[in-house]
Amino acid sequence: MKIISATQAAKNFGQVLDSARNGHVTIEKQGRPVAVVYSYDESQAIEEMKIRDLKQSLEQGLKEFSAGKAMPFDDAAVARICAQGRKRVAAAKQKTE
Repeated sequence: MKIISATQAAKNFGQVLDSARNGHVTIEKQGRPVAVVYSYDESQAIEEMKIRDLKQSLEQGLKEFSAGKAMPFDDAAVARICAQGRKRVAAAKQKTE
């Protein structure tokens, strides 16, 4: 993986694109990563992987639902999820103090 500054990327964008064919190019601004450039083929592979993972998750959810393992997503479920989230946020705040 190649790392370059945003200034270098702007001045040499054609080279950035050429480099992306061989692997990721990370672009940094003030020493912090702000973007990654990669090839079109890799972007297609990533999209295919995301779709495959989504399909697997949906199939698993349907199996669980069919087996009676699914919980209804009603107001009570929303309240439980929100309460759990508030507890996690409070715990995280305590760790940082």
